[in-house]
Amino acid sequence: MINRMKIMVLTTLLAFTSSLFAVNVTLNVDMSNVTVSENGVHVAGSFQGWDPAATPLTDDDGDGVYTVVIDMSGVTDETVFFKYLNGNSWGNDETVSDPTCGGAGGFESDRFLDVPDVDTVLDPVCFSECIGCDESYVTFHVDMQNEELAAEGVFLGGGVFWPDFHPMTLLPGEESVYGIKMVLPEGSHYYKFNNGGNDAGYEDGGNLTSEGCGDDANWGDRTIVVGENDFMTPPFCFGSCYECDGAPVTASVTFQADMTTLL
Repeated sequence: MINRMKIMVLTTLLAFTSSLFAVNVTLNVDMSNVTVSENGVHVAGSFQGWDPAATPLTDDDGDGVYTVVIDMSGVTDETVFFKYLNGNSWGNDETVSDPTCGGAGGFESDRFLDVPDVDTVLDPVCFSECIGCDESYVTFHVDMQNEELAAEGVFLGGGVFWPDFHPMTLLPGEESVYGIKMVLPEGSHYYKFNNGGNDAGYEDGGNLTSEGCGDDANWGDRTIVVGENDFMTPPFCFGSCYECDGAPVTASVTFQADMTTLL
């Protein structure tokens, strides 16, 4: 009888412990850019047997973002793989090739997620993408060939990125051109390049303003307008609106017109 009581207590304790440490992951997918199937939106993955119809998502507030809470407490793998479906059958599943969150699986189209140890709410991502429907990837480039490079490196900062400094990396095959890929919402944003990652390392805003790409009302910051498509900037020369070898040549031009035929 005592042994049975011990077993019951241990079983109850284990059940309580499992419940206490259950990990819930909230998945969110933005379907704003697609016509949602009459069969709804679903998710299939390694955490539920890859069943395309078993796990529906709902959009209770009608904002186009579909949500489901997944209990990951029973998952033993360190990483799970999954896909959203616009419908409830294979053939209506997304293809996610962006290596930021996808490109996994045999067809290199699955999403992946490292299983967290605390309750986690994932940011909404656009169907088939790793970023929001109102966001784009922007790759910034700067050419440092005319500068003495700071030991700390080259950074992207200012404007929308302030007060952070984002380190840029030297591009393969280049001697002085640095780049960084960022996610930005659609719209107009300010930014500057920085040599050294400190307040004294920013580009000369006065020079940028005089050349036409700096905003004198905003510290002479550069401006970038982000649209719905991903894009990259030219390799601007540090402190200039132009590429290092592409500054415009100024010249004096005299125009003459013969008006005698009009007399």
